Parts: sequence; structure tokens; C-alpha cells
Amino acid sequence: MLQLARGELLVLIGTPPQWLPESGARTTLTLLSGAPRARPAARAALEMAFIALQGAGSRCARTAARARGAPLEIAGYYAHRNLISAQPGSAFAGAQAGDYATSVNGVVVKQVRETRACVWLGTAPQNARLVHVQTIPLLNGLFAASVSTLPDTSAGSAAGTGYTLNAVEVGGGFSYTVATTQCGTGVGDSSGLVRDGQLATESIAIDAHPCAGDGSQFSFVGTGGSLGTLGYTVAQAAAAPPAIATLGGCELDPVAGAPLAAAEQYVVAVGCRVGRLLVARYQPGLPSGVVTEAQVDGGLAEVAPAGTAVDLVINTQR
Repeated sequence: MLQLARGELLVLIGTPPQWLPESGARTTLTLLSGAPRARPAARAALEMAFIALQGAGSRCARTAARARGAPLEIAGYYAHRNLISAQPGSAFAGAQAGDYATSVNGVVVKQVRETRACVWLGTAPQNARLVHVQTIPLLNGLFAASVSTLPDTSAGSAAGTGYTLNAVEVGGGFSYTVATTQCGTGVGDSSGLVRDGQLATESIAIDAHPCAGDGSQFSFVGTGGSLGTLGYTVAQAAAAPPAIATLGGCELDPVAGAPLAAAEQYVVAVGCRVGRLLVARYQPGLPSGVVTEAQVDGGLAEVAPAGTAVDLVINTQR
């Protein structure tokens, strides 16, 4: 599923396989890579990986010995034990042969808004050369909400019969209310209280004989006050293609189970960019060609800041 090129490295922050980089709390850092660049396997197996997280505005040192502070150390990164295929029950079990992954638990990111990951490879800090630099956004306080009609084919739902709210806040809870109008009458009002990181979801059925102006108003309140409102109408749901309403960052849950074209349209509509198209291990219970999940930095991503490149994993029968 990762499909990393030879020598390519990625730093994933969050409990594998999830991408959820936050600062100020203990988390997990995972170094992912494709096969090592051409050199004897025995030599590659002896190399150590050194990883430092630093301010996004500071440059990575040329060697690990000159890193700011003490970098994390992973001994024998390219050893056989770190091959994903040699790790029974790995969270990255769908990776291609030859990919590596090693996780370090209890890591605390100290930066705010974003961090820069510096990765060096070598047999000692003095000869460990800089091989990878990656800027990672930190999601603390990020709120994202969307209303769409994306068909979830895994649940057998049909397009055009309703629309769904999905909303989440990283590092904080919030409450929401839904006020729905049908033919001038308020119906089906609801509300909810959502804990930190949990997904709020509400599905609104479209009446068989809708009136002009039918729709819903979604309001959100966080610990610091109003997070905003979203309005969505039956006319927006009936548009071709259906409209997508969004607030805050990119809420990515709705892409799961959607056809690729609809998922690509959704990612752009909520303010992110479509990155790579990845092939998942075929799941017989899903139609071929639907998207199984969104990924960032090799991890499952449910929310991302606007502008983030989002990879889409496709259920493809091979």
C-alpha cells in the first residue's frame, strides 16, 4: 500500500497506521522506507537511522553529530527484522515487498504549528549523512467539517437519497446542532457533544417530494466559542455534480467507499490536493475502483490542514 521507491523515506507521526501529528503529548514516530539504495545488504543492515524533530524554520545539519539536541537512534534500520513483511500483524501489512518500518514510542513533539523531521543514515553520528528532510504540520486545534452526498458503497447506500455531515476537532471537543427544514416546516432537529478526536456524523434523508428551500443548518461550538456554521440544501445535493460544503480544514472520512472520481472531486472541494493514487490489496467486499482510505505521509488520514497533498488508496483487483 505504501509503494515507496528505492531509498525513499517518510516520517509518520501518530499511532500506526494513523497519521495524527500533534504536539505536547506522547505519541509514536515511525520511519518508513523503501528498499535501501544499491549497496551490499550486509553493509546496509549495519546502518543506523538518526531522526530529529526541530523548528520548521531551522535547517537540518549535514551530519547527525551536528544535530540540534540528541536525535532519536534506530540501530540497524535496514536489518531483516524491520522489513514489514517480516513483522506479523504489522499495521502496514499491505506494503510492497522490500519496504521497512520501525516505530519509536513515547515521542513528544515540542514545536507549534509544524515541525521539521531530519533523517540521517550512517554507522555513527559523525558519518551519518542527511538523507531526508520533511516538514510535518501539527494538527492541534484543527477543526474540519463537511457536508456531502458521497455514496458509501461499502454500506450499500444509494446516491441522491440524502446528505451527511462529518466533523472532527483535534485536541478539543465541541458540540453541534442540526436544524432541518422541509417544505417550510422544521423537522428532525438534533444535537450532539463530541469528545477530542471523535467523529461527529449526521445523515439527513431527502424527502421523496422536496420543496424549494429544503435543507439543513449545522452549527458548531468549541471550548473557545463558535466554530462556525454550514448550510446545505436539497438543491445543492441534486446538482451535477453534487455540491460539497466545507468549514475549517479537510475532513477526509467521506472518501472511504466513494468512486475515485467522486473522491478526487471531494478532496479538492474541501481545500486539499490529490497526491498519489495508491493500489490497495483487493478487498472482495468492495467494488473494484472505489477508494478505501485517504493517506498522508503513509498513514491513514481522517483530517488534514487545507492545502495538504492527500494520497488516495484504491481497491483494485489484480
